[in-house]
Amino acid sequence: MTQALQVMAHKGFEYVFRHPGPLRAPWQLKVAARLPGVRHIAGRIVGMGIRPEHIRSAREHPGFGRGPLRRLAVCAGVATGVAVNMVRMTRNMRTPKTV
Repeated sequence: MTQALQVMAHKGFEYVFRHPGPLRAPWQLKVAARLPGVRHIAGRIVGMGIRPEHIRSAREHPGFGRGPLRRLAVCAGVATGVAVNMVRMTRNMRTPKTV
């Protein structure tokens, strides 16, 4: 649904860029903009989408806790970061600095 709204917005921008000059909003848009709460709803739809995603809590996912897979992933990430920094440091030591 949100992507369909985005496509419609892009088509509107395409029309604006292909037809330079002053634009006039349709009367329906002018009336809707004056109704109380419409700006708030429009901003919420743009910011969060029509159907925002819901994140389940960690309690609902027992495998996401402090299990061995998580520890392994963290250790692998740390080891990769250390290895990349070591390679960068050794490359910097080998290259002569020009002044």
